Amino acid sequence: MRITTSSNENLILGLTAFLVFIFACFFFSFQTNEQTVSQSEQGQINYEMAKVKPAESLYSLDNREIDRENSELEDTKNTEQKNVKVLSTKTVPPVSNTKKTAEKSKTTLAKEAQRKKQNNNPQAAAKKAAELKAKNTFEVQDVKVDLKNENEESNRQSNLNIQSRDVSNSNQETNSPNKQKKSEIQKNIKSIAEWVKEIQGTEDRQIVLKFVAAYKNKQVSEADFYSVISQLLTSATESKKGFALYALRATTSSESYTVLVKNQSSLNTAYQSYVQDTLLSYNQSGSLIFLKQALTSNDKQIILKTIEIVKVGFSNVKNGTTTALVENRYRRDSDFGSFAVQNYQLFLPQLMTLQNESQQSGDQDIYIAAQQLTQSIQSNSTVALNMVN
Repeated sequence: MRITTSSNENLILGLTAFLVFIFACFFFSFQTNEQTVSQSEQGQINYEMAKVKPAESLYSLDNREIDRENSELEDTKNTEQKNVKVLSTKTVPPVSNTKKTAEKSKTTLAKEAQRKKQNNNPQAAAKKAAELKAKNTFEVQDVKVDLKNENEESNRQSNLNIQSRDVSNSNQETNSPNKQKKSEIQKNIKSIAEWVKEIQGTEDRQIVLKFVAAYKNKQVSEADFYSVISQLLTSATESKKGFALYALRATTSSESYTVLVKNQSSLNTAYQSYVQDTLLSYNQSGSLIFLKQALTSNDKQIILKTIEIVKVGFSNVKNGTTTALVENRYRRDSDFGSFAVQNYQLFLPQLMTLQNESQQSGDQDIYIAAQQLTQSIQSNSTVALNMVN
């Protein structure tokens, strides 16, 4: 039986055979490449011990596309252009620069020759060394002056800072309770007219104590204080005169002593006795200085009264009857050990001066009184000196 094939079947068979051939060729070529690569890899086997690699080694740029720009040619070109410019500048110098270079070289040679000449000359070298030393000295002095000015400036700044702190502290103190209390006290300060009105309008002696306290606290001036005292002493009311005497006894001073002496004779008997006790209280050791000042007065009445007070006080201290020199209410608190006849020696220089002056002026009253008191004090000093020996 004869088998017949069509042209289409032959075409299909031919294509199939062709495809089989192509596949076989591809398969054999792949096997050959795999064997080649494996052999090459076997030749690159590293028999060294494996080591831990850093994390950076895990990253590489292999099998990556990288865009690169090469600027070496441009840098080379710029360098060549600069070199060309430098060569052109050096090759063709300007005429003026050439002249200056020549003149500079001549000047340099002249200075070098002069320097060698000075080195060969000992006097010139010594002179140069002295100039250098003087220059260094001036520089050191300038540095010291600069340091001094700097220190002065720092000190001045410190003073300014301290002053600013003091101002700030004073501002803070203004708001403190003490400052507020002081401002309240200042608001309560009375005028002299208000004091006069209150003193004249009451019979309570406590107002006098308040008035004296205001005077001692500088809330009443000395002129205003003695002006009010003068008004009270000339008052027609005896109680007001007593207010004045009470205030004078509470303010021991040369001024109060003088006012008491000048007004004693114009007072009634009771007040005269009160004034006498007050004057005798000046024989206490802390008040003898006021009696000494009274002896320097130009008023005869004050001088004679003071000599009398000193004489009585000296006699009482000498006899040990010092209780008469202290007011009754203060005798318990008074220190009687402070009374001593030696304290009265401080009157001797002024008593001798009074004797000389009264002898020249012919005032026998002052001369006799001063002489008698001087003799009493000196005789007691002689007796005390003999007892010691």
